[in-house]
Amino acid sequence: MAKAKPAWANRIIETGEKAASEFNFNPLNWREHPQVQRDALNEILSKVGWVTGVIVNVNTNRLVDGHARIEEALRLDPTLPVPYTLVDLTEDEEKELLLLLDPIGGLAVTNIDKFMELAEMVDLDSSGLLEVVASLSRQDQIDTAGLDKQDGGIGELLNYFSFGDQKIPITDDELTAFRTKYEVYVEKHGTYYGFAGELLGL
Repeated sequence: MAKAKPAWANRIIETGEKAASEFNFNPLNWREHPQVQRDALNEILSKVGWVTGVIVNVNTNRLVDGHARIEEALRLDPTLPVPYTLVDLTEDEEKELLLLLDPIGGLAVTNIDKFMELAEMVDLDSSGLLEVVASLSRQDQIDTAGLDKQDGGIGELLNYFSFGDQKIPITDDELTAFRTKYEVYVEKHGTYYGFAGELLGL
């Protein structure tokens, strides 16, 4: 007889709500949040409200997920009620979730056609939310990760940038330089807007 697979354990023990000032940050949290993300977070919370709570480990009373939401709530009003999910984790499990929860979610890929179809149905009337949509839509235009390298006939293999139906060859060194400029711009300005203009000298 085949051995039954174990069920996924439910580690949630409580949901509730308490003031933002009552949460404890996790000293091992490694995520940093740029201003463009904070702006979008504030705008969606103001527009829609809470639909999911932050996560707290009952055994350490520390956040496992939701640090940015608590930080922004504290800036707005330390007494602001924040919904939470209380989970029962060992300290080792807490570290594991802290390390992997966001990266696992980040492994999802974007179906750009479905994403843009949905975006056209939503009234995005704020710069922060428009930036989220714009940044994801631009991935379809400049991401080379899914493109095969081709023999460029000049002693090296080339990547290609894709702009609609056009493919522009770019060497590894050029790609590295481009990404470096991009990262410096975003770090300096906290937004993706304007990068193309700076690159083109506009």
